[in-house]
Amino acid sequence: MSTVLSVPGSFSQQQLGILVGIAKQTPLQVNGLVDSALLTAAALPVAKTSLVMQQQLHQTLFSLVELNAGQLRVVETQAVASTGSAQVLDALMHLSTDLFIEQCRFNPQHDAATEQLLYNALPQWLSSQPNGSTLQLDLNADGTAYTAKLTSDSLVAALAPIRSRLLEQLAALRQRAPEAELIACPTLAALPGLHDALRSQGSLSIVAVEQSLAVAHKVSDQLTSGEGLSLHRALNVEALDTLGPAVAPDNESAKARGSFATATLHADGGDAEQLLKQLRLAPACCSLSKSCATEAQQLSPWRGPIHSIIRSHCSRLTPATVTMSAANILS
Repeated sequence: MSTVLSVPGSFSQQQLGILVGIAKQTPLQVNGLVDSALLTAAALPVAKTSLVMQQQLHQTLFSLVELNAGQLRVVETQAVASTGSAQVLDALMHLSTDLFIEQCRFNPQHDAATEQLLYNALPQWLSSQPNGSTLQLDLNADGTAYTAKLTSDSLVAALAPIRSRLLEQLAALRQRAPEAELIACPTLAALPGLHDALRSQGSLSIVAVEQSLAVAHKVSDQLTSGEGLSLHRALNVEALDTLGPAVAPDNESAKARGSFATATLHADGGDAEQLLKQLRLAPACCSLSKSCATEAQQLSPWRGPIHSIIRSHCSRLTPATVTMSAANILS
């Protein structure tokens, strides 16, 4: 089963070795490694120099992808610590706890069970963020319903330290590439207060992981060429011209899909049943006919260290080819 792993450009050789070692314990045969920022930049309808922003669990990656001599190439990757989804959750935990204490005289973090309830509720509250209005936070604990009011201004203010660090790094990279297209992942674009700030920087595109993995599948020949498992940081633009548009600038549907990261598995052809069994991602709703598409689960982008989106295409005549994103496995 031929496999290409899409990994963050910040991964060290040791981290790449650990990841490949893990993959060797599965049915997947890793034939290629590619910088995830490169795939994200390649998902634009027209290849161009880009600044790619990718949020992980504990950091955000900024990658400069330059178009030069018919190639897209990652030339720089910078990590901004303490700006990941975990820090967003921490800020929201503190904010919502203060609101419940102030408005309800109830501390949801006083008890482990209610603290977990609050943690589980945060992603839904964040996806329902107010737009110049007030958001009602409802929490049921020990048979009692508690309600707190959260204003848009307080939500934006709570995330200001994270937002300012991101914008500071963006400004530094802008000096090197003032005309570069800005690309953000859906979770960053949905961060309260950040979207408008990014729009003010110029043209903005939102690229979901599914779109970048679709590019990887179509250029898999480039990604699996050469000897050994070196990390691919360049793609020939000519191969991308035949792909067609992958994403529209500031795409609203991409932002809507981005409120929840989707773990999906797509398999077509005679190898579909075997592939699903080997990867152990076949729920009861799966149809193992000639064509099979399974949505395995919904994962909040603010929960858990592993954001794994698998896209595979199988043919009756050829072995399965899998493209997997390993966005936060080792971060």
